[in-house]
Amino acid sequence: MPENVEFSPSEELMQTDEIEAICHDFVKMGVRKIRITGGEPLARKDIDDILLRLAKMPVSLHMTTNGVLVSKHQEALLKSGIESINVSLDSLNPKGFHHITRRNDFEKVMEAIEWLKTTPIKTKVNVVLMRGENDHEITDFADFAIQHNLDVRFIEFMPFQGNEWSINKRVSHQEVVSILENHLGNKLQTLAHQAHETSTNFKIEGTSAIVGLISTVSQPFCGDCNRLRLTADGKMKNCLFSDSELDLLSAFRNGTSIQPIVRKGVMKKRKERGGKDFNAKADRENNRSMVRIGG
Repeated sequence: MPENVEFSPSEELMQTDEIEAICHDFVKMGVRKIRITGGEPLARKDIDDILLRLAKMPVSLHMTTNGVLVSKHQEALLKSGIESINVSLDSLNPKGFHHITRRNDFEKVMEAIEWLKTTPIKTKVNVVLMRGENDHEITDFADFAIQHNLDVRFIEFMPFQGNEWSINKRVSHQEVVSILENHLGNKLQTLAHQAHETSTNFKIEGTSAIVGLISTVSQPFCGDCNRLRLTADGKMKNCLFSDSELDLLSAFRNGTSIQPIVRKGVMKKRKERGGKDFNAKADRENNRSMVRIGG
């Protein structure tokens, strides 16, 4: 998480019962997959309870985490039957990790990955690529995927409030593919695109490793996106980049059905990137920071 994050008062956030009830409404409307994200989801004191409650719903359960607190929640993660966990890891070098995260938690993250490999939980590693920061590690991460029989996904650096995004920091889809092809040669084989998939995936021949690219800036996939995001304070976003939000928590607390609100939000989903122009500073800065959206 970034430094100097202002935490919202507890009363402004969804409580355990509210998360369960609101998610139950989404399930009634046809949602079949729930991913718990952050910030850092494992930092919530009630996360084990949340996991076990959601596990009772007819959905596939998933999580994205920085991995630091995985060791403290192993029992609940296994008990919940969670299907997959994405671990955020932007450098395979302890010094590089510290430079990017400003934390000395590299070993904890690696230990989390090693533990996850011993479980039935599908494990992926997410890497946000930033030019001049970790783009020199692309081939190292490909080798890491092979060595550990994992999926590694390279995520294009995206503009959010306070993250100092610029087009020059972005490493494009084609650039990453070119680097991987030069490194792996004809071992890199494109996999068929699945419905509503956000990544372009490549199988590394002769291994069980897969590398994926999520390239929202250079190759947007908005037309096939079926995601909705529910923030910790109960706001629904129909697009990661949209600054438009619908207040489900206030409606729920007032006894109003959230289902018509959700349907209205879905119908207002824009064609591409929430209708935003990434070259316009105002369009980049009006949205929440990523830590306050969840991803």
